[in-house]
Amino acid sequence: MGLSGSRITARSTTSRKIRQELDALGYPFRSRSDTEVIVNGWHAWGPKIFTRLRGMFALAIWDRRSQSLILARDRLGKKPLYYAATTTALLFGSEIKALLTWPGVPRTADPSAIDRYLTLGYVPAPGYRLCRDFASFPRLTTSSSRRARTKTSAHRNWSVIGASRSRVRPAATGVPRT
Repeated sequence: MGLSGSRITARSTTSRKIRQELDALGYPFRSRSDTEVIVNGWHAWGPKIFTRLRGMFALAIWDRRSQSLILARDRLGKKPLYYAATTTALLFGSEIKALLTWPGVPRTADPSAIDRYLTLGYVPAPGYRLCRDFASFPRLTTSSSRRARTKTSAHRNWSVIGASRSRVRPAATGVPRT
C-alpha cells in the first residue's frame, strides 16, 4: 500500500509490542515514534492495525494506492477528531481551530449547545455541537473515503462486548473468588 501522507496524533501503549512484531516481519524503523509503528502497521495489516492499538490516537492516512483517506479515532475517544465538509473539501483536525483556518468555512453557532456548555462546563455528545457545521468523529470508529466516491463508510473498530475477558482481573479485596 503506497502511502503518500499521514497525519497522526498518537500515544499508544502497545507500540513496543507491535514494533517487535513488525520488526520480525522485516519492516524497517528509523525512529522510535508511534507514528512509524502505525504507518508500518497499516502496511502490514491494513485497518486491522486499529484493533491492535491501545492508548489515545486520532489519525488520518492517505493511501495513494487505493486513493482513500482513512480517519480513525481511539476506543475511548480521548483524542478528539473534528471534521467539516464544504463544497470543495473535507476538513479535519484534532482541534476546531484547525478547521477555522480554511477560508469561507461556515461558522453557525448552536445556541442550545452553548447553553449546555455554560451550564455543564462541557458539550454533551453526541447530539450537541458548539458549531453546527463541525462534527466530532465518533470514538471507536474508522472511516475511509475514496477519491472517486463522495460517500464515506464508517465502522467501529472495537466494542466492549468483543473485548477479551482474560484481561479482566478481580480487585484485590481479600474476598476469595468463587
